[in-house]
Parts: sequence; C-alpha cells; structure tokens
Amino acid sequence: MTAFAKHRFYVLEALNPITDQRNECLQHKHTFDIEYMTSLMDKPISTLSKFSDSVWNFNKDYPNAARNVQGAKLRINFSKYTAIPAFVLIEMKIIFELALLNSSIFKLQKNEGKSRSKKTLKANSLIATFESGLTFINELFKQASHELGYEFVQKKIKTFSDITPELYPIAAKNYNRVKGADLDRFFKYVRSPASVKYVFERPIAHVELDSLKWKRVANVDKEKKDQVLPDLVFESLSKTASFIVVDFLDAIGDGEKISDVNSLKRFNTSEYLSWASQERVTHEALHGYIAMRLRTKNYSSNFVMNVIEPYDWMLNKDSNVMAGATLREKLRERGYKADNLRKYVNLVAYACTYLVGQYTGMRPSELSEVRVQNCSCLIQSDAVWLIESTVKKHKDEVSTGLFDDRWVAIPIVKDAVLAASYISRISASPYLLSKADTVRPGSSPKSLGSGGLTYQMNIFISQLLGEKLLKN
Repeated sequence: MTAFAKHRFYVLEALNPITDQRNECLQHKHTFDIEYMTSLMDKPISTLSKFSDSVWNFNKDYPNAARNVQGAKLRINFSKYTAIPAFVLIEMKIIFELALLNSSIFKLQKNEGKSRSKKTLKANSLIATFESGLTFINELFKQASHELGYEFVQKKIKTFSDITPELYPIAAKNYNRVKGADLDRFFKYVRSPASVKYVFERPIAHVELDSLKWKRVANVDKEKKDQVLPDLVFESLSKTASFIVVDFLDAIGDGEKISDVNSLKRFNTSEYLSWASQERVTHEALHGYIAMRLRTKNYSSNFVMNVIEPYDWMLNKDSNVMAGATLREKLRERGYKADNLRKYVNLVAYACTYLVGQYTGMRPSELSEVRVQNCSCLIQSDAVWLIESTVKKHKDEVSTGLFDDRWVAIPIVKDAVLAASYISRISASPYLLSKADTVRPGSSPKSLGSGGLTYQMNIFISQLLGEKLLKN
C-alpha cells in the first residue's frame, strides 16, 4: 500500500476513459506499474474481499463481533458514491487500508487524550468514519459537476487534491448527514502527512470544517447533558419500569416467582393503574397471543405446542394449534385487539431492556448478547445471582478476571429477565435485544443495534414521562 505514490501516475492514466489503452507508453514502458496495479487490484483486503471489489466485507474476519455490529456495520460499499471519480475512490481505499493495517502512521492519538493508543483499528470503527467522509466527498464532486460541468470534472479533476476550497461551503449546505465526530476524524486521516506521503501528490485543500454552514449539525452540548438522566427522571423511570415488569408477571400467574417482592407491594399500594389489566392480559391471553404470532409466521403446530400451554379454544378438531388468522379471530371474539396486545408487549420489552441496561451498566454490544430464553443468562455463584453476557469492546486489551462477561443481577433485573423470557417466545428470538417482529422459521434473529436501542428507549421514556417532564 505504501508504494502507491510511486505508481499513482500510471494508475491515474490507466483509469482515464480518454486514455488510449493501446498506448505504447502504458503497455511497454511501464511494466512495473502494470505489475503493481495488477497486484493492487488482486490484493486481499479481507477474507471475503479484494481491493478491486466495490464492496469490502469484513464479517468473516470478526467471527466474534457483537450482534449489534455484525452485518452492515462490517461492510463498506464504495459503489454508492457515484459522483466520486474512480481514481479518487482508489485514493480513499488506499487510506482506508493503511489505517486498518497501522493507524499509528496517521498519529491521530496525539491530541486526543492518553487513553488506549492502538496500532490497529477494528473495521467497523473505520467504516463509520469513512462512510461519513465519502458521503461528503461525493457531495463535493456532485457540486463540482454542477458548478464546472461534468465533462470538465472528469477531464481535469482527477485526485482529491484538485478539489478547491470554494466547493466546501456548497457541499456543506447539501450534506445530508449530521456533521459530527466521524467526519472530523475522516479529515484527520486525509489531511495527515502520511496521506500526502503515501497517497496524494500534494496536500488537499485545508478548510476549517467548523466554519462552514452545515445543513445538519450535532448538538454536542445537548448530547452531553442527555448522557446523564436527572435524578427525578431516573427515579420515575426505574420505578415505573419495575412496576410494568412485576405487574406483567403477576398478571400471567407468575407472582410467586417475582424476586423483587417490594416492587410488587409498592405497585399494589400505589395509584398506578395496572397496564396488564387495561389490556385484560392473563396467562391464557398471553399464550393465545404467543400462538397467534408464531402461527402467523408459519411455525408448525408441534413447535408452538412446545412453546405454549394450549387451551381448548386454540386447537382445531385434530388437536393441532389453529392457523394465525384463525387465532387472531378467536382473540377478537374474546375482546382482544392484536394491535393493542402488541403495543403492550413492546412496552414490557422496553421496560425489561431499560432495567437490565440501567442496573448492570452493560454497553449496547453486551446487551445484544444477553440470552433471556428460559432465563439461561442467569447463574448463581456463592449465593449471588449474576447475569451472563459477552464483553466485546476492548476484549483483547483488558481482562481483569473480575466480572468479565458477568454482572450482578439484583432482584428486579432477575424479574426483567423472567418477563423478557416470555417476550422471547413471541419474537422467536433468544435475545433480550430483538426487533419487535417475530423471526421467521429458519431465519437468524437480527440484532437491534445501538441505533435501534436508542430509538426504543426514546419511545419508552416519552411514553412514561412525556416530553414536558423530560425538559424540566
């Protein structure tokens, strides 16, 4: 990768659509250049991808990646950036690969605190940074084509160094992403002396990004304030989430299994209305709803029979569980609305996620690994209940041996796991963090991801507290 600068002229000419590919200069006088370009295009970037591929896929290189990272976060699709000339995309690919192989050559850690200084980065971190940067560069070239004409751009502007400062303000106004830390980090890569040495002929235009008028800007101050819940909000959320969970368990007949009996006592003497009672949720209704959701996704009668405790009205004359549409009608006849039950089940799921996250302090990547099916994540050690997950972040850097992959499970966390185990039957996913839809037979549960988790928690908070209380 570091040899690219020596061969950049040939690569540029070879990619020029106007260049006569039969030119003797290219065919005979640049043998080493041709060998380099052939080698570059065939260079493996990951187990699944080589340099010339339009999509670089790193999923097989990180088999132990957290569920909220697997998939799209370990793929980068260069073909999306249609306005960027081919040679500029190669420049960006070279910088990406250099950063992945040895990020220390860019010296980005110099003024960013004394925390972990790593020579290598994980692909998903780099992908997020480069997707922000490539989206902006794509906008730069799009605006260049509008201002100067497409033919002029294709003929005269070949390298990123050719982009002039005047185009930056226009691109900023049309940049559809939030201008945040990822874009700043990207420009530290492309402005680095290493990029000039190994990739560009000369430095790119230096424009103060913060001086531009951006279409969307991250509200950093608000984000910092929102990182810590006010005491009033924390108390109200914790209490209400606890009440939702114990109310659910009591309503379905698991009152004797509740660990946080004090929360149940406080709920019973409080002025809170029972969420379960409002939807008339009982053991029978829950199992009917589970059966309806699973059969709607074409799970077999035998499969469903192993998941629920069937009642006669759920079975046909052959003692098989009825089809999904039939069960929906049966529920309707009993006064239940499937949409209302779905909203209620989602509320319980949000409460479970909030309580586990709040009282264990797990990161989203660790929450995504918690298996609640049959409460299998709960273990007892020396009379202390623990909840098991998997530490992913910095796993190779720090291992203290103390509570690695395990967190103390206080009584309400145990109750949240028990309640979530019923939700897992509905979603057909063993994980605490799962999408609301039921997984189809033979399919793998999709991770909710940190963005989805944030979205769910925002819905949960707004449902319980309302916007007015959150602002106070």
